[in-house]
Amino acid sequence: CLEGTENRRLLAAMGCNCSTPQVGAPSRQTQSPAASVHEDEHEEISLLNVIRGAELHAWDGWGTTLCWWATALGDSEQLADLFFTLDDVAVHGQVLPGLGLNIARYCIGGSSSKKDQATGRHMKASTLSPWYKHTPGFLVESGSSSSMEDQSSRRWDWGADRKQVRMLHMAKARGVNFLEAFSNSPMWWMTKNYSTMGGEHFLANNLRETYFEDFAKYLAITVQHFKEHKGIEFTSISPFNEPVYAYNKLIFPMPQERCGFDPSLQAWILGYLHHELQERGLSGVTLTASDETSAKHAVATWDKLSTASLPHKHDLHGKRPQELVRKWNVHGYEKPSADDLKQVHKAHRHTSRPLVLWMSEYDDLDESGLTLAKEIHRHMRHMKPTGWCLWQVVDPEWGLLECQLKNSTRVHIRQKYYIFAHFTRHIRPTMSIVSVSGNHVVAAYDASGHVLALVATNLGTSAQTFTYDLGDFAVQGSITRWCTNFEGHDRYTKYDDVRLIGTKLEVHFPAKTIMSFQFEDTHVSTFSV
Repeated sequence: CLEGTENRRLLAAMGCNCSTPQVGAPSRQTQSPAASVHEDEHEEISLLNVIRGAELHAWDGWGTTLCWWATALGDSEQLADLFFTLDDVAVHGQVLPGLGLNIARYCIGGSSSKKDQATGRHMKASTLSPWYKHTPGFLVESGSSSSMEDQSSRRWDWGADRKQVRMLHMAKARGVNFLEAFSNSPMWWMTKNYSTMGGEHFLANNLRETYFEDFAKYLAITVQHFKEHKGIEFTSISPFNEPVYAYNKLIFPMPQERCGFDPSLQAWILGYLHHELQERGLSGVTLTASDETSAKHAVATWDKLSTASLPHKHDLHGKRPQELVRKWNVHGYEKPSADDLKQVHKAHRHTSRPLVLWMSEYDDLDESGLTLAKEIHRHMRHMKPTGWCLWQVVDPEWGLLECQLKNSTRVHIRQKYYIFAHFTRHIRPTMSIVSVSGNHVVAAYDASGHVLALVATNLGTSAQTFTYDLGDFAVQGSITRWCTNFEGHDRYTKYDDVRLIGTKLEVHFPAKTIMSFQFEDTHVSTFSV
């Protein structure tokens, strides 16, 4: 926090505000975020933010998971344009700025309404789960491990999950360059209770021992089939989703697909999957783990993977599970403290091999977007991921657009859509994250395009004046800002009223406001890691 005469010496470069007439106001009152915003202990607002020409890391990009929304709405070209391009897209009379997401996470499903002809069984369904949360799987019949290799047999239904696959194709066609496969649950008949919606025991493994290797083979064959027959090359695969802990303890009946895997079992699945990928010429697919619910659980599982045993395969001899994993996925739930997030960064930094780190899933129920903005800032500052993914872009309760999905395709635009757009449209995957002293600002630089971008937020209930010192950067081109107020007064409104005084930009932020700044033709004398 900047105090005293130093702050008063900084001259105002602009007197901008966000008091323009309300544009596209929401049709209902947004949920108050007061109770849901997590405050870091002893955190102070940084009024002076120094932007340095030191590269922290390259930025992979922003993304979303395709299930569940694409299971219902996967035929929509309009939504594909909205989420995976930077175009302006008309949605129910409103023109929205496209998000330009470049990461799409595809769920390899485990559910099926078909009877298993080999046993006569049907999947044990959860009455708490709507139809679109049952992601259709492809291996619809049980059988021997060797018979799985015949991808044309009746055991396989490659026409399943049509809409999610369709959206995956549309995302790729629009330039998405990270296509990640993951699993919420093995095929239902592989589980102990014949269900994809949780097991019968508290936080217990629910995969039958006889199917440990077959589950890994199912995932690998699916990845192989998509490459050879559907024109989709997955860049990474994560075989789990919140495997150790979930909000309702992984007990049937859950309202969504989930399966328990303790770290010891995770190690075996990772070993088998690594082996299968190598055998099928898919070594370029990045093996990813473990998509745990929170930062604390992620670190605990990661530590255990350093010592857990692997299956007895010749190509795994002498290795540990951590050595097989090339990307570490973490979820941002349970309101992690700054220290929790720092522990993830610390563990990531101390790995002996190159390891990519993503915040692979986060969402909240605050429609204003204030909680979303704060959590993104906290994740970027303390955990330092290279990729960030929103759980649901469309959902009855979560996400950026509200849609009932069960019986309607009509969407309502939530205010948080515009908040997310500030990050996804300005911190682009061609950029590198650069050093900044402030705690509510993200800075990135495109060295080839000579563009500097800032996304800054005033999360407080009173106006603040923030100063940005760009001392390492020489701005020779235009400066543009975009503004959104969390209570709806501005919605990604563009302004050309920004001026620098020397190397400093001083900006008056109304309460609960996010702004993006883009500096064109900007150069830095030294750009170093």
